[in-house]
Amino acid sequence: GENLERAIAAYEAALEVRTRTAYPEDWAMTQNNLGEAYRNRIRGERRENLERAIRCYRHALEIRTPTGFPLDCLQTGRNLGHLGYEEGWWEIASEGYTLAIEAVEQSCEWVESAQRRQQLIADALDVYERMVDACIRVGRLDLALMTVERSKSRTLVQMMADADLEPKTGSEEQRQQLREVRRQLAILAQLLDSESPTGETGTPPTDTRSAAFPAAQSSPGAGNLTLAQQRQQLLQQRDSLLEAINDPQFTLTQRVTPISLGEIQSLLDEKTAIVEWYIGTRANSGWQTFIITRGDIRVETFPPEERDILRQWSDEYLREYDRIRQGESLTERQQRQKAWQESLAPRLQRLGEILRIEEILAKVPGKCDKLILVPHRFLHVFPLHAVPGCPPGDSREKRPLMDIFARGVSYVPSCQLLQRLHQRPPATPREPLSLFAVQNPTDNLPYADREVEQIAEPLRPNTYILRHRDATKTALSAPTTLARLQQSESLHFACHGSFNPANPLYSALILSPSAAPAAVPETPPEQRYLTMRDGRRVDTALQGLTLTEIFANLDIPCCRIVVLSACETGLVDSSQVVDEYIGLPIAFLYAGSATVISSLWSVDDFATAFLMVRFYRNFHRGTQSAVEALQGAQTWLRSVSREEFVRWLREDVRAPEKLCQNCRTRLRRRYPDPPFAGWHSWAAFGCIGL
Repeated sequence: GENLERAIAAYEAALEVRTRTAYPEDWAMTQNNLGEAYRNRIRGERRENLERAIRCYRHALEIRTPTGFPLDCLQTGRNLGHLGYEEGWWEIASEGYTLAIEAVEQSCEWVESAQRRQQLIADALDVYERMVDACIRVGRLDLALMTVERSKSRTLVQMMADADLEPKTGSEEQRQQLREVRRQLAILAQLLDSESPTGETGTPPTDTRSAAFPAAQSSPGAGNLTLAQQRQQLLQQRDSLLEAINDPQFTLTQRVTPISLGEIQSLLDEKTAIVEWYIGTRANSGWQTFIITRGDIRVETFPPEERDILRQWSDEYLREYDRIRQGESLTERQQRQKAWQESLAPRLQRLGEILRIEEILAKVPGKCDKLILVPHRFLHVFPLHAVPGCPPGDSREKRPLMDIFARGVSYVPSCQLLQRLHQRPPATPREPLSLFAVQNPTDNLPYADREVEQIAEPLRPNTYILRHRDATKTALSAPTTLARLQQSESLHFACHGSFNPANPLYSALILSPSAAPAAVPETPPEQRYLTMRDGRRVDTALQGLTLTEIFANLDIPCCRIVVLSACETGLVDSSQVVDEYIGLPIAFLYAGSATVISSLWSVDDFATAFLMVRFYRNFHRGTQSAVEALQGAQTWLRSVSREEFVRWLREDVRAPEKLCQNCRTRLRRRYPDPPFAGWHSWAAFGCIGL
């Protein structure tokens, strides 16, 4: 107590010299410190001390503004917010936290490093979380939801916003060159920040469309351009282009305005609802579930102990899935995979109980027939569309969410990204190409071959297929191929896929080997090399279409849908506290697609092939959205009998008789009846985007 009294006296004496007029920054710092002293003061009346502390903080914030001194503003705004939060003075808490969040966002605008931006948000997550809680306590659900959105997918929202900025002068060729350079600079900034992944994952079981990252091997050849050198070249190229274009009004970045509740609701029709989760990171924080319709918003709050139960469930689910790859032999991996598959249905049943799905459904109007899910953190990697639930007044057994909503259950990483997708102007291809497909590049997925042939047959001649050994990185990056991609309405990849949990930017779709490029970027070997399920090693510099390359090079403005018919293409890094959703789907959304279909685990080649055939049959009739077509195919697949399946192939698909007989034999020998009722056969695929 005596020490605090001395401190207060010293600060007040300092303010006689550190005046606002003479030394404004020092005056503000001393006011902040004096506020801290009064906030912790032992002597005197507590309320009076706290009121003095508030006055000091407010004085400091007159100078420490979000735009003038953002890091200082964050410090003082957090102090003011914490004072209000701890005392239950929610308006005071909101006042301080609002300024602190604005300061974080201003700091994020001023730094080029994606890693630094994410660290700024990570360091301030307590501010975001307490702000959400304070807003809910005073009934400001609109402000609570806005705060949730401000902490999600910030890097990607900024990248998509900046990508829309273009100079008004200059030729179309110059503007196109500038777009390409800026895209590559954006992804290089993230690559320069990324850390080297560590650890080894084993080879997945057979009959899957996946690859796994191994331990470090030999490093790439020396003499290649480093990432920093590439960035310097691109910066010089960008500056030269801007000088030639000569538009003094053009800016490279813009401030992203936080999305409001009204803007979110304007994206919905009367029969669509959004369910958005927000999971706290502090030891004493729980989670919130927001239910938004066109005319209403509600929230369910959950205490810290229930957050811990959810986290434990998540850790166990992921740990058991990872064990599949850690088996020492093929037989052991297959046994572990079978055990995981058999446990999937009860695990998802338990997840529905933890998330209180039925309580959520009770708050969704009965007229709603479409649901948009906005997961948070580790929830991104679970098939929430397949979680069982039962609407109020429904006496039937629990059924997957997608069965409850006739127009489907889709996903978006954040409502801000959903708004960006809605705001894109529709692009009309000059020469429409219904389907661009990559077909079994590694030549070891026999049913992927049949999948692409059956999908393409009704769409010919408006198709372009890179088959087998022709599906190389060189072929995919050729000018003629890129021109076809720019005109394509649908992209389909039937191949192996791999997610890199340690560094998602090096996740990849596996192509056929190309000849060595003239220059290979300097890349740590553990990021560059993959091991296929049959033991073959893959050099992604020669054979992988990485997430990085999709971000930097792919431009698909006419694309309605991308289908990633491969393993683990929908996975993201679920271990981070900052929700950025870096994975293959977001790269294709950034490249221009409106919708991406991807998978959450290692999928069966046979079941996946005919799920996709059925999906395209539904989708290209033109009467169903992508999510309706996908979930219609999933519903059919999980209930069809062996005989009905073969009859469908023969009579509806009109598949060759040899294929029909092949499928009949395979079903009889390897599958029960019905063959695909297990949730692992159909639930992996989800629809992200519009």
